[in-house]
Amino acid sequence: MIESAYSISFQSNILDRKILVVFFICLAFFLCLIAPSLWWGSVILSYIGYLHALKHSIKVMPASGNLVLLEKDAWIQISQQDAIFEGVIRHAQRHATFLIFEIHSNCGKKRRLVFVDNAMDSVSWCHLNRIALQTN
Repeated sequence: MIESAYSISFQSNILDRKILVVFFICLAFFLCLIAPSLWWGSVILSYIGYLHALKHSIKVMPASGNLVLLEKDAWIQISQQDAIFEGVIRHAQRHATFLIFEIHSNCGKKRRLVFVDNAMDSVSWCHLNRIALQTN
């Protein structure tokens, strides 16, 4: 039996930072309401949280590259400019315009990846969603 494989090219897979900024500004505001005398602490805490969230989002969202998907086994290979990672999709979730999934490689490494719908064309986005979400 022949397995169907898909090759998907993606670029500009970057989180809109406005979401993070608004969240951490609201957090700083509410912390200032709770403890007004420690306003400087809430600002510093929110800024550190923003930097941590930004660093983590860059780590889990490859900016550009190619995906190769085998539909039956939910196997995926991600090739970026400097690295290649391959494994089996074990768990996937879709939230609005994001697809979050976890890949387990043969050597036991886990890697979480996030893709945004505007990083690829709509047909490729549908294929990626269908293959990733069938693993659940």
